[in-house]
Amino acid sequence: MEKKPHVKNFTELNFTPPMAPVNTGYSAAVLDFKKKLLEMLKARKGEQLLQIPEFLQWIRSLWKAVKFENFIFSFRNTLVAHAYDNLCKEFSDWEWSFRKNILSLISKAEVQLSNTETSSIHGVVDALNKKTVKEHMIQSEEMTKKLKDYYKTKDRSVHLVEKYKTDFIKSIKSLETEMKNEVNKRLDLAIEMKKNTAKLEEIHSKQAAMVESQVLQLLQKYKARNDEESDEDLKADFERMWRREIANFTGLKERDVPADVLKQLRASLGNRQVNEDLQNVTNLTHYGQDVFKVRERDQCQKKVQNFTQLCLKPAVTEYIDQSIGPDIVDAVLENKSTAYST
Repeated sequence: MEKKPHVKNFTELNFTPPMAPVNTGYSAAVLDFKKKLLEMLKARKGEQLLQIPEFLQWIRSLWKAVKFENFIFSFRNTLVAHAYDNLCKEFSDWEWSFRKNILSLISKAEVQLSNTETSSIHGVVDALNKKTVKEHMIQSEEMTKKLKDYYKTKDRSVHLVEKYKTDFIKSIKSLETEMKNEVNKRLDLAIEMKKNTAKLEEIHSKQAAMVESQVLQLLQKYKARNDEESDEDLKADFERMWRREIANFTGLKERDVPADVLKQLRASLGNRQVNEDLQNVTNLTHYGQDVFKVRERDQCQKKVQNFTQLCLKPAVTEYIDQSIGPDIVDAVLENKSTAYST
């Protein structure tokens, strides 16, 4: 095979079994890979490169595909397997394009929200929600069109994967739902962060004005006095003022952590066929209260009984019938039946 300088692989490390210790040349190969990667990035300064969050999302998507696509090994016909593999590669590219466009839209929305005044944030959020809904619809329709166009191609192997078309259409809908949940989660987080920042700035300005007012009152108080105060007296008065004002601070509002966790579970697992079970859950604090018990004795006794009935009893019965049975019959015939009476 022709060697391509822009493609870096680790074929020189493939001589060790999968579970063998790491090859000593692995670190050197990784270092060489990093150097090649940096050289490529320097050579392509004018191109738009993948950002770290997008790269991580791409890796997660790749890992998800590797982890769950084990049904391809059930194909008995290699032509069907090859055709399905080609379709999966195309579908993976479409999926990544879908995710990339939505993630880019989310990043721009987060920047826009961070630069928006708190008073006008609701109007911006409504506009962003409409924009994201429209983008989801566009990407979903485009992905569905690509799938239909793929099945319209004149490739001889396309008809072999015709029965999997509905599965891929369902995957598109599932992807759309997943990305909608991701957008809502990221936007809610950005809005909450913006509101919390505004609250923090408001508290900071109020407390700074309060401290400044109290310090000015102390200064006016000592200016009106004729006698000179010592540093200890000034410090004591300041400490009393400080403790009095600190006592007026309100603490953070207590959050309902179980409710937040349950809300996140419903959002994350809503498209995984457990939505009905989650709807029946009202409060997570009711779960995990009882002591976890392992009925080891009961399980062992049950296993022993099953082993005795299914394994030992048939074996002993067969041994008696085939080996000891004739001896007992002979002994009975020889008037030795009293030795075998119960």
